[in-house]
Amino acid sequence: MTVCAFSMALMSNKNVQKRPHVLVETYGEKDHWLYDTGSMCTVMGLKQFRKIPIQLRPQQIPKQILLQGANGSPLKIKGVYNMDLRINGRTIKHPVYVCSDMDHNILGIDAIKTLGLNFKVELNG
Repeated sequence: MTVCAFSMALMSNKNVQKRPHVLVETYGEKDHWLYDTGSMCTVMGLKQFRKIPIQLRPQQIPKQILLQGANGSPLKIKGVYNMDLRINGRTIKHPVYVCSDMDHNILGIDAIKTLGLNFKVELNG
């Protein structure tokens, strides 16, 4: 099953024109996550994670790998959690790496495949 659930959002970085984002709900919190087929893992910023009420926070699981940012520097992983991710009415439980040095959330190829999502690019003109 393929689910298409995208919105294009402008990033504040002047070097980036448009990047694909998808609305993700986690434990009552909704946010637009970067749809990143180049990221092998799904990542959430610590600031966003702390918005989840303590009593609703998911169980922490062991770290599976070390992560690097797009610039090659290691990410500061605070934990890995089996989280409920809800996209376009469909919910999955999926490992999410929570990192203190991320200011945005990334839906990586791992979750994209689990959800059966794809991305169709259309050129105008």
